[in-house]
Amino acid sequence: MFDAGIHWTDGTFELHNATTPFTPRLAAQIQTVSTGSGTSYQAALSLPMLYDPVPDTVLFLTDGEPNSDDYSSELNDLIDAGVKVHVLGIELNSKARGIVQSIANATGGSVYEISPP
Repeated sequence: MFDAGIHWTDGTFELHNATTPFTPRLAAQIQTVSTGSGTSYQAALSLPMLYDPVPDTVLFLTDGEPNSDDYSSELNDLIDAGVKVHVLGIELNSKARGIVQSIANATGGSVYEISPP
């Protein structure tokens, strides 16, 4: 899920192992993603619950603050399902850093941040 509008599936929401042939297709699609405005935590945090089976771990990639604070229901669903959310933050400001840290803490995940050299 990226910028509230891009997510990768094979059209079924069946969760696949990170093995061939799925990883090359995912890597190819990631190369076509471009950034934009609008960071919907609600959309990103709701997507894992659509998969069958529900994943036990999610990597949440974000570069900003949520455009709405209305994502507690989606976060609670992940917590209830035992889904760990690991966050990969890209040049986060202090407010966004605090928000993603609270999401990771609530789910038993962690936060990693990428900054320019």
